[in-house]
Amino acid sequence: MELNLFPTKIYRFKSNIDTHPIVKPILDLEVGKDLHYGQESGGLQGGGWIYNTTEFDSVRLYIDKTIKETFGNNCNILDIWVSIYKKGDYNKIHNHPPTNPMYYDSNLWAGVFYVKTNKNGGRLVIHSPQNPTNTEDFYPEDGELFLFNSFTYHSVTPNLSDDYRICIAFNFTTN
Repeated sequence: MELNLFPTKIYRFKSNIDTHPIVKPILDLEVGKDLHYGQESGGLQGGGWIYNTTEFDSVRLYIDKTIKETFGNNCNILDIWVSIYKKGDYNKIHNHPPTNPMYYDSNLWAGVFYVKTNKNGGRLVIHSPQNPTNTEDFYPEDGELFLFNSFTYHSVTPNLSDDYRICIAFNFTTN
């Protein structure tokens, strides 16, 4: 599904992937070795290498296929990381380079694939480039993939549940 928001284009896809088998390998990553604490808003990030293990084959193939079907065959993932959010963790408003909103059609894009979510796990918030207080909220589900241009300001509301919210985030080019 393609959504055009304030003129920000967001792609939202729902896969049929059973993400439950990859939760344990992610939660087994070690703080300090594989993961580091994010901003003062909490959460753990890192461990992007896990994406290339056999447990993640279905996710990797789905993301690669979806990106190529959406943008063409000349796409390349530049960096990738796992994010784990416990109760109270959130992510402040941010974007990924380029930070100049004049580059609405930049070939640098960002993506997030949701591995483990729940109704109170936090919403993905997309902010208008003209007025960041103008937002559109999404309740992601397990197996959902969001793609948006890297200039897009976004944030995640606090995880209010006692369970983890886990996602795989990445940046890619569409040469």
